Amino acid sequence: MQASLEKRLSRGFSSGVHYTYSSFIDTASEIFNPSSGEVAVSQDSFNRNSDRARSTYDRPHRLTGNFVYELPWHQNQQGFTGHLLGGWQINGFFTFQSGAPFTVLNGSDPAGALSGINTLVGDAIRPNVYTNLDVSKMSVGQLQAIDQGLRAQAIAQAQAIFAPLVNPPAGPLPGPALPNTLFTVSRGRIVVNTTTGARSLVVDFIGLPS
Repeated sequence: MQASLEKRLSRGFSSGVHYTYSSFIDTASEIFNPSSGEVAVSQDSFNRNSDRARSTYDRPHRLTGNFVYELPWHQNQQGFTGHLLGGWQINGFFTFQSGAPFTVLNGSDPAGALSGINTLVGDAIRPNVYTNLDVSKMSVGQLQAIDQGLRAQAIAQAQAIFAPLVNPPAGPLPGPALPNTLFTVSRGRIVVNTTTGARSLVVDFIGLPS
C-alpha cells in the first residue's frame, strides 16, 4: 500500500509526505550480506520452506517527507546584490522506516567441517528451544535474564547433588536431571584429577547434540 500527500509549489513552498506499507517474505535473502546478520543458507536443505519468513529486506513501514522553500527576498535577482542574495532555497527531507529483522542463530554447526558451509558464509543452524515459554514475545534482555536464572538453578542443583558424594567416579553426575535453560540441556559431570585424585564438578549447557 502506498499513500502520498503533496503540496504543489505556491508562494515559494512545496512539500510531500509518502507512506508505504509492505510485506516481503522469502526462503533466503542475500548470502554475502554480513551487515544483515542473516545467513541465506537453509538450515535443512531438504526442507527449504522451514526457512520461509520475513526477508532480510523486509521493511513493513516506511515514511518519507520533503519540502522546498524559496526564500522571499531578491527573487528578481536584479543587480549585484540580487544575484548574490536572491534565488536561494531551503530544502529538507526525512525518512523513517521499520528496523531490519534478524534471526537468532546458534553460532555452531553440529556437522562441523563436514558441511563446508559455515566456513564460507556462516552457519544457518537455529537453536533448539527447551521451554514452553513463548520466547518470540520476549526482548533480548528478558531472554538473557531468564536464561541466567535457569543456569544458576542448574548449577545450584548440581552442586547440591555433588556435595554429599564420597569419592564418586568420573563420569555423569548421578541423580535427577538438571533443569534446562531456554536453549540448552543442562548436564553435570564429575572430573577426577589423575595426579591428585581431586574431584570437581562441571556443568555443561548443550545447545545442539553432535
